[in-house]
Amino acid sequence: MRIRHVPAAFLVASVALLASCSDDSDSSSDTTATTTAEEAYCADGDQLKSDLSALTALELPGDGVDAVTAQIDTIKSDLSTLKSSAADVASTEITALEASLESLESAVDEISGDLTVPNAAAVVTIIEEVGAAGQDVITTLEDACS
Repeated sequence: MRIRHVPAAFLVASVALLASCSDDSDSSSDTTATTTAEEAYCADGDQLKSDLSALTALELPGDGVDAVTAQIDTIKSDLSTLKSSAADVASTEITALEASLESLESAVDEISGDLTVPNAAAVVTIIEEVGAAGQDVITTLEDACS
């Protein structure tokens, strides 16, 4: 039995973030200008969205502990970058996402051996929590990027 969970609302909101963070303005005459703070956190938000989509797309228990751990590491790394660029925009939401990631990391660390259907179900539940916390970050950035 394989458990697969991809929250549709998360994916829809992620696409909306991509659309809202695109730079459609022609007002900038200097194409070599340094990246503005908004462009930085919009781009970092796009990366987080991609990371979270990859996490929620994991097929558990089949993909295993290593796949979950690798995705946690990727998200934490990219979240660190986002934390620097969006500290003034979404610090509360980023802190909540960090806490959710720590819960997921702890749950995965407690698994001895392979993922099974029962322990994968617990991990999927926490992945859903990470997805919800990530969605809060993305929603905040979406508002700021528009």
